[in-house]
Amino acid sequence: MAKRLSSPKNKLKQKRFFIFLLVGIYLIVCSLLVSVYFFVDRSLPGLETTLLLLLIGLTFVLVWAKQSMIPIQMYLHYYRMLDEQLPPFAIQSPVQSKAFLHNLEKYQFQLETETNAFQLFTRIYDHLPWVARTQTSLILIVLIKDQSMTLTDDRLELVIQQYKTNLKLKKEIQNELTLLFYQAPFLTEELKEKTQQIINFSLQNRAIITIPCLQIGDKKIYTLRPKRLFPNKFYYVLIKLLYYLTDANEML
Repeated sequence: MAKRLSSPKNKLKQKRFFIFLLVGIYLIVCSLLVSVYFFVDRSLPGLETTLLLLLIGLTFVLVWAKQSMIPIQMYLHYYRMLDEQLPPFAIQSPVQSKAFLHNLEKYQFQLETETNAFQLFTRIYDHLPWVARTQTSLILIVLIKDQSMTLTDDRLELVIQQYKTNLKLKKEIQNELTLLFYQAPFLTEELKEKTQQIINFSLQNRAIITIPCLQIGDKKIYTLRPKRLFPNKFYYVLIKLLYYLTDANEML
């Protein structure tokens, strides 16, 4: 798997370097012309116009660079977590246990829907806990019964869309954060790769994050998480919530 990932990861690093290089060259050219204008000869033909156009163009270059870096950094964070390969962590409150359901109630999650395939618990936050500067957020806890379900399953998507349509809120939901809980007796390579298929989109303080979590037996949970540096504050909130809901032996 490492070999399969090395190529796209290297391409992303090359793109990032190319963006830094272009912005660096542009800034050097602007700096040289500014130096010429102020310290050498500001009467050179066309210098003032050229400098003005370059400085105006600098705004567009910086905006382009920022927008181009967002998906690159997002994927590089993902590959870094894969490289770190953190093992499953020990838990004291398995999914569906009384303690786990008590923790859901403690953190004010409500059972919204129960089907033969899953249970859906929801909570709306005006401001997310543990982090600063967040707006109205919807956190979804999905307890999977049909272990063949994927994180984009149509049955789940339909229920979530119906729930959001029926909501009557003064403020629009800005962030949608989801934990999906699967269960299996053993951690196989196939299950590991399935659990690593996350959704991690964050832009300008808005986010759509979905993190699958695989409970192995009754003692451990495997999920894709970093050692220290989180992809964004929303990912951090979900992992911390995961630890609290399961009474994990390790905490953030």
